[in-house]
Formats: sequence, C-alpha cells, structure tokens
Amino acid sequence: MTRKAFTVIWDEDLLQDVAAFWSDAAPVTRQEFTRGCHEIDRTLASAPESVGRAWGDTPDQYIWSLPGYQFSIAVIYAVHREDRIAKVVRLHLAERLCQTPGVSNRG
Repeated sequence: MTRKAFTVIWDEDLLQDVAAFWSDAAPVTRQEFTRGCHEIDRTLASAPESVGRAWGDTPDQYIWSLPGYQFSIAVIYAVHREDRIAKVVRLHLAERLCQTPGVSNRG
C-alpha cells in the first residue's frame, strides 16, 4: 500500500468556483478539467514540493503549470509541512473559460 505523503485540501471558496465552472462547461471541457483536477490531487498528495516553484512573498507557497491539456492550467498552492497538508488556493486557466474570482485567466 502506498502512503500518501500529504493530504490535499482545496480552499472552500475555490471549490464553489470550480463547481460552478464545471457545471457550466461543455462536456469535453468538463472531462479535461476533471482530469487536470485529479492530476493536481494525485501529484500534490505525493510530492507537492517537487512540481512547483516558489510563488509570491508568502513562505511555502508555490505555482505549478500542468502540461498536456487543451488549455493551460496553473495551480497556486501552499505546503504546510508540519501538518502534511497541501492546500490548493487558486487556479488559473489560459483560455477565458469562466469569470469567477477563484478560477481565472489572470494572475
């Protein structure tokens, strides 16, 4: 059995934005976006500090651009080493796929 190194949590407001975006998206976009979110969960659970680079002035905050999707997905997350938690705080999409505060195409 593989032990997950970190528990991945998503900011509550971001989850609401993601759900609204997903429900309004076309089926193909839903599928691709779901695949990206699953990759975020899997990767951050096993090695959150190996994929991102330092982001902003906040200690332990990272940005990671996911390769291989029909639209560019970047995730901003915080790593809480002592609690073994990786918290997703924001998503950025390259295409203008939605207009919600937590899921955007601008930084």
